[in-house]
Amino acid sequence: MKNAATKSILDCWAPPANSGDPELDSNNVPVAFISTTFTFDAEFFDEECLTRFLEMETEKENDGIAFLIEREEKLAGLHGGIVMVDHMNCRGERSLRWDLVPCRVKKGIMHSKITILHWSNCIRLIIGSANLTKNGCCLNQEVFSVIDYTPDGEGNLLLITGAISQLKMIVDEQCGDIVKGRFAKLQKEIKDTLRKWNISEHDYKKDEVAIHFLPISPKQNDGLESLKRLFSSYSSSPPDNVCITSPFFDKEAYPYSPSTGILAILRKKGEAQIIYNVTTEKESETTQNLIVNAPEFLKNIPRAGVTVTFEKITEVGFNENNKQVPRPLHQKSIQLYNEDVHLYMIGSSNFTSAALGLGNYINYEANLVYIVSKSRNKKAFSLLSDIYIKTTPLDESLLLFRYRQNEDEETEANEFELLPGCFGEAVIKKVEDQYLLELSFNSDKIPKGFQIHPNIKEADGTMRQVFNEELWTRSEKKLKIELEWKELKMPDFLLVSWEESDGFAFWPVIVETQVTLPPVDCLRDLPLEALLQILSSNQPLHRLLKKIERLKRAGVTEHGEVVDPHKLVNVTGFLLQRTRRVAYGMRALRQRLEKPVYTKESLLWRLYGPIGVNALVEAIKKEARSNDEKQFILAELALELSRVYPKTTEFSLKAKEVKLALKLVLDNFAKDFNTYNSTGNSAILKYSEKAFQKAAHAL
Repeated sequence: MKNAATKSILDCWAPPANSGDPELDSNNVPVAFISTTFTFDAEFFDEECLTRFLEMETEKENDGIAFLIEREEKLAGLHGGIVMVDHMNCRGERSLRWDLVPCRVKKGIMHSKITILHWSNCIRLIIGSANLTKNGCCLNQEVFSVIDYTPDGEGNLLLITGAISQLKMIVDEQCGDIVKGRFAKLQKEIKDTLRKWNISEHDYKKDEVAIHFLPISPKQNDGLESLKRLFSSYSSSPPDNVCITSPFFDKEAYPYSPSTGILAILRKKGEAQIIYNVTTEKESETTQNLIVNAPEFLKNIPRAGVTVTFEKITEVGFNENNKQVPRPLHQKSIQLYNEDVHLYMIGSSNFTSAALGLGNYINYEANLVYIVSKSRNKKAFSLLSDIYIKTTPLDESLLLFRYRQNEDEETEANEFELLPGCFGEAVIKKVEDQYLLELSFNSDKIPKGFQIHPNIKEADGTMRQVFNEELWTRSEKKLKIELEWKELKMPDFLLVSWEESDGFAFWPVIVETQVTLPPVDCLRDLPLEALLQILSSNQPLHRLLKKIERLKRAGVTEHGEVVDPHKLVNVTGFLLQRTRRVAYGMRALRQRLEKPVYTKESLLWRLYGPIGVNALVEAIKKEARSNDEKQFILAELALELSRVYPKTTEFSLKAKEVKLALKLVLDNFAKDFNTYNSTGNSAILKYSEKAFQKAAHAL
């Protein structure tokens, strides 16, 4: 058990670098991520969480196009990324290379905060109270736990399989076929990797720190009963103290409120104590009275022998400049203890009936429970004690109580309407060369007069429509509609309105596969010479563009610098006969293809991305001045591909997989070989035929 109480949750999005082997750490490649959250800030997540996960070298604010290119290339290498957000807060522009999914819980909210980060050398599980927002990750007082699974490590398989089970439950209930398929693939990869690393389930010894996953859901309710069962499995005596930290409570005292239910856990005979850690405000400057941000019924004595006390949590802290700043309480925890055994539950569950699975409304929640024996493991007990939130006792005679609105189970007003549940997945697909927008409806009970818009305005300022109720009626109200998408830019969301709506609802768009995505605008249809210059550079593309942009801002030339890759060179006098220049670029491409590749998605990016093999083939076909030139240059490229000898590591794709993918690319552009008019030069034709045959045989 490590004391990481002062570690920033954002730091945990960066891969571990503690193996002691620099080469091993450098090969810790991002593979996939899955997260759940109640509130969500897409821009913050993109710029702060993902940049750390991907180990980005560029910054959006300072590096412009270079940032977009690096992000595109690294996201293209992922097996997948899924963020599931409660539907009240699901919105924001993003890259289509990861999925944003709204979750609608019938009687409750999607409130769990689970993150699984998968790198090639580590799978990290994060469970806590923080949402994926700036407040959650940078400002609030939060609590979270990080468990790393590494090859031959000691992590308990039960914890991550428990988290994955809850994620699967959410996906099965909330998601469409595309995301279900994506999640199934990621789940299998994670489980297969853990099995390969020899990660196993194990029981805890009495002198160890025991850790258990405690989910709450409509199918896994009564969190207090689960706590009672866990405590009794480690102690023959029930707890005589409970300490509760929560910013929010039930508004009223219900028969099933946790303030009543907690008594079933405490000792029945003798004295017991309930402590509430709360925040306070001054009533006025002229009195000493304090307003407690909690309902008054909490102070009621539930039975003889039980005392109820309140302790104060200060909602201020200090920033990196040692300046005092607000630090709102958002931590949720429950401590149960007697003379020897201490149980500490942390996670997303407030001390409310919905968050602990006690009433008619039940949320999705995720918590971890730590249990330690003071007599058997004093060191671990001391570490656990050090991370408890600091409090000061309150004089109960000065306390006034005021219910604080439960911001965790409600949502603040925003610019969007709630998307009705009848709208399912909106998916970008590609069939041959045509992009399609597939709209799925979960029922035929669609709001009257509905209209669906991309975020595009017409010349007259009105919002463009792609579908509406009239068109749907003409289609005989099919539950799946395919529309041709002719815009160059793919939409990452749609806007939906209907007769009774006061505005638009936000409908996230996902892609069927990453490969279907076109390149970003600045890398679309690059001229051959620009491709050759980029490939010939010994720097990654994002570094090359970053350098160009910095030169531009510094004003180092009198004529202005070009940041558009299409204008990196003057192609008006370019001649394909300069075979030395072309050959040099092809060799550079071969060297790029020989570097270890860690995911199939990264390999596809190298082959079919905007600076990959396929892009080079298309540029040659487009700019060649004769069919003889096309044949000759493509034949040279085929030979260069046949000379690729992929380098591998323990965690990379096998050389056989890379060679097979190269063979498919070669087969594709070899099909065009016989379509060119070869009457101009029979020697070139003969040479090219032999080159293609030799390349195909070598691969």
